Amino acid sequence: MKKFILCIPFLASCSLSPEQTPQLSVTLSEPIIYLSEEGQSFSVKYGELSDNSLSFIKITLPNGAEKTLPRALSASGARYLDERELEWWEHQGSICLSKRDEKTQQWLRCHWTLQQIKSDKAL
Repeated sequence: MKKFILCIPFLASCSLSPEQTPQLSVTLSEPIIYLSEEGQSFSVKYGELSDNSLSFIKITLPNGAEKTLPRALSASGARYLDERELEWWEHQGSICLSKRDEKTQQWLRCHWTLQQIKSDKAL
């Protein structure tokens, strides 16, 4: 029986030094306030990494919980989704926020329909 020895070159010389490592930063928008038809308030900040590899939203729900949703593929509009609990979909000027039912785990499509509040800065 022949034995084979696998030689793996030392990879330390290929690694980037701290001076060469690209530094990523995060850009977040000012909070934008949206209201549901029931009068519930949602705060959203749009964000992205400096290398444009990731876009996301940070949403604060009416109960104060904060969630981060990465941008997802969408045939139309802008869609942010965590695959577990929430889906934010902006399409033709309206926003549909869907959530999973805690008991059945089925998606409650457009559980909230949201409208942006006009801020004093926009006037």
